[in-house]
Amino acid sequence: MHGATLNDNFVIQGTSNEITVATAAGAGTNASSITIGIDSGFSGGGGSSAGTVDVFSAECNTGAGNTSPTIDINAGSGNPSSTFLNIPFKHERKKDSIYTHSTSTNPEEITVTEAGIYFIFYNVRTNNTDTNRFVGEVFVYHDEGSGFVQRDFTGATSYSRGTSYDTDMVMTGSTILELAANDKIKIMARRNDADDVNDETYVQKDGTSIHIARIAAVGNKASIIAATGATTLTNAQSGSVVYVTGSGAVTLPSSIEKGVQFVVINDTGSSLTPSLNSNTAVISGHGGMTDQTSRTYVAVSNGNVAFIG
Repeated sequence: MHGATLNDNFVIQGTSNEITVATAAGAGTNASSITIGIDSGFSGGGGSSAGTVDVFSAECNTGAGNTSPTIDINAGSGNPSSTFLNIPFKHERKKDSIYTHSTSTNPEEITVTEAGIYFIFYNVRTNNTDTNRFVGEVFVYHDEGSGFVQRDFTGATSYSRGTSYDTDMVMTGSTILELAANDKIKIMARRNDADDVNDETYVQKDGTSIHIARIAAVGNKASIIAATGATTLTNAQSGSVVYVTGSGAVTLPSSIEKGVQFVVINDTGSSLTPSLNSNTAVISGHGGMTDQTSRTYVAVSNGNVAFIG
């Protein structure tokens, strides 16, 4: 934008859909005024469309009441107890492609297949069924390939005075961990203290959950797609390197989404023309790639693709 004063009036010009300008001339000795704001059509800068977050979200199970089979965390000997119990997650709400998890086999374990900085948030809801005081405790456990170990600064506790006062308590914790590819995470709970170690305190299905989000990639490697035959890409494969050999052929995703990008390497021994798949090339001259060359495709908006190379 630029501004100028002329006969006590401001004249300001701004790019369409970026700023909104209102001016008012002064009268007599009164100063002129100007109001500048962000236009309602502005779409620049950051915002939710600036990138994606890889998410895993799961609940202990659907429904309410005790888990099946029941999990009594008032178990083991000693205060605190020497016995930690796994918290299973048998109902997935969202699982992006970088996470591996089974709702039936070892449902307490979540595996990350790509390195990164991960935010982990969990709730463990319990029900103290007796009249005695009970303190529960829960931690994040991490397996880097040699077994699960408790991670420091990941714990949470809750306190219940029993059925005469309160029985339903929730332990809530959060942490940020740097994880390597194929690391595993799980939540484990135990008795921290209790008046009667023979009472039952059960984990509840409703209100017990875990939520994991990768907030930054660390040492991330590009996914390599080996295209040895006809290969149609998907939006979910964005960021991949497509290595085309032999009789391979490449087709971009149908209705490609803004921000999706690929690098295509032609090693077929002859010319290769990736199919735009009804998307529009915003740069003229889209055609064949000579052998032993590469080309980058970037969707600058939905259905519109720019290419370099």
